[in-house]
Amino acid sequence: MKKTPLLIAAALCIAGLGAFAWQGGSGTEVGVSKVKGNPDAFLGKVKITGKVGGVDPSRGLLQIVDEKACCDLVLAVPFDAQQQADLGAEAVYAGTLPQSGQPIEAHGVLRKEKEGYRLDLSKVTSGGKVLVRKV
Repeated sequence: MKKTPLLIAAALCIAGLGAFAWQGGSGTEVGVSKVKGNPDAFLGKVKITGKVGGVDPSRGLLQIVDEKACCDLVLAVPFDAQQQADLGAEAVYAGTLPQSGQPIEAHGVLRKEKEGYRLDLSKVTSGGKVLVRKV
C-alpha cells in the first residue's frame, strides 16, 4: 500500500521536470512554410528553422526562408536605438548577422495580435551557436 504515495510523488516529480524542461527548452521546432501557412497552430514558444534569404544590416532586418525559398518571414533585429525606433521594436539585439544562405533557427514566442502575428525573438542560432541575441 505504501507504493501508491511513492508512485504519485514520482509522477509529480516527472511532471515538474517536464514543465522545467519546457521553460528552458526551445519550444516547438517548425519550418518557415508551416508557420507561414498556419501560424495559429504554432502560437507560444517556437523555434523556426530555415535559411537566410537576405540581410539588411543598415535597417536591422533579417529574412528567413524555407528550403525552397518560396515562403519567408522578416525578423526585426535592431542593433541600435535608431533602428529600434524606426522599426517600432521593443528590444535591441547584439551579435553578428548571419550570411545569406546560412541555415538558422529563430527562437522566440509567437503571439497573435489585432494587426496579425508577432514573433518576440529572443535569439538567432546556427549550428547550435548563438549569432544574435536580445540585449
